[in-house]
Amino acid sequence: MNRELKKEICDFIDRLHLKAGDRLPSIEQIRRKVGSTQYQIYLALKEISAERKYEIVHGSGIYLPGRKKAWKPYDYSVALMSPGSLLEQDLINSLHYRFMKHNLNLLPLCIPHMDPQYEEETLKYLLNRRVWGLIIEPNPNSEINMKIINRMQAQGCRCILLSKPPETRKHYHFFTLDYFQLGERAVQFALQRNYRNIFFINHSYSNWHMLNLERGLSEAAKRAGITCTVLHNYLLQDFFAETWDWERDKLFQLEPDTLYVVENVENRASHIYNRLRESGISSSQVLSYCRRKSNIDRRMPFFYMNDELRFNQIADKLLTTSNWIKSGVEIKFEPTLLLPE
Repeated sequence: MNRELKKEICDFIDRLHLKAGDRLPSIEQIRRKVGSTQYQIYLALKEISAERKYEIVHGSGIYLPGRKKAWKPYDYSVALMSPGSLLEQDLINSLHYRFMKHNLNLLPLCIPHMDPQYEEETLKYLLNRRVWGLIIEPNPNSEINMKIINRMQAQGCRCILLSKPPETRKHYHFFTLDYFQLGERAVQFALQRNYRNIFFINHSYSNWHMLNLERGLSEAAKRAGITCTVLHNYLLQDFFAETWDWERDKLFQLEPDTLYVVENVENRASHIYNRLRESGISSSQVLSYCRRKSNIDRRMPFFYMNDELRFNQIADKLLTTSNWIKSGVEIKFEPTLLLPE
């Protein structure tokens, strides 16, 4: 390669006093200053780029080192990953409609926490697709999945977590339901009505939300001097035998002066309420909690976790934030106590 041509090009570039990450003049602009043919200048620039470690971006130009790369998604979708059918279809449709007005698709995915490998493969797919946003309640027992979420966040994906890991990750945006407070308020409810025992059925004891609820119940009950018993069981129903495993396997007995704290997913709390009424134990009560309006049983007191409010605020955060900063925030949503009608 002509050394004089390379020297002329380098001198011309140096005289421009470009900053780190700036783009070099085009081949045509250089040709007008130093002469020669476009092809010769192209070959010279390739050698200069290798020597000076310039970055060649095909279709864009040649840049000095230190260029800040603008992240652009391949797939303008927001993936919504939850461990179960927690969201009602009307809410999903409403969110989808909001995102569509901003030229974004909503991709709802139901992946149970009992299958972390499936979640891992899905996250890898979303990472490779470079989706625009991710809303997820991550698997609490998989460090690999959290690392993939970290990579997605570093890549530029707008990540929002629906539950907070035990260790603090300040660079995430958390929109969490305050289950710890739910536990404390359940104990207050028991104190006000003179229940001597609390029986909590934790059907998802690996979930961070349920762990926070169990911790809130246990700590508040200990301070109040109330006995708190925890059963780790999914409370499955045998549809053929028309019974439940807690009755068939005698996991627990209905007792007087006891407050039973049960989530009303798949009508678990409603079933225990019916059995309690049939048993004639009027001194005991079922305290339910739920996220879906369709799971509310108004015959019993219940704490309602307003997911509709939470997801509308999540959509606002995703759609109205122009620059997605890494220093995240935590928004907590408190439970609302509703009494029987």
